[in-house]
Amino acid sequence: MYRGNRPLELKVLSYEFGALQHKTGMQLNYEEKTSKPIFGIPANFAEETLVIRSKDAITQLILPITVNGLFQFPQTVKLAFSGSAKMGVDYETREATFVLYPNTISPIVTSHSTLLGVYNSRDFSTPKTIQIRLVEAEEGEIANGQEFDYYRGEKIVLNDTYTLTVTE
Repeated sequence: MYRGNRPLELKVLSYEFGALQHKTGMQLNYEEKTSKPIFGIPANFAEETLVIRSKDAITQLILPITVNGLFQFPQTVKLAFSGSAKMGVDYETREATFVLYPNTISPIVTSHSTLLGVYNSRDFSTPKTIQIRLVEAEEGEIANGQEFDYYRGEKIVLNDTYTLTVTE
């Protein structure tokens, strides 16, 4: 399980004359040797076309982020948005980060989050794209097309990018 690099402090105390006395101490740096977790978007979810059928609402996109590896502390993954659709005009997003809580059970786990909302009232007669890219993981790595064992011989490929095409 990846625990990350952490500083540790060791203090030696003694109990003398009714009080604790500091005798000595040292700083240690714990250097993790376990592989860092790898975060990505499943390749079978890598591209999708969203067809706007009603102009009355906002269509929500739920993005799965999958991690290969165990980790002990919450991990924040930073996201970047690009494409022909414009943030704040054609779509909205809560924030450009995704937090995954500790994974101590399964070597591969997927978390889902409502990531953005597409404004249905905008003109999508000409298709527009929204590209979401995982750019940084707090104490892990971003996938780049790696294949991993998933379940009973099944494989899963993780990518760093997801492209959504929005049209009417």
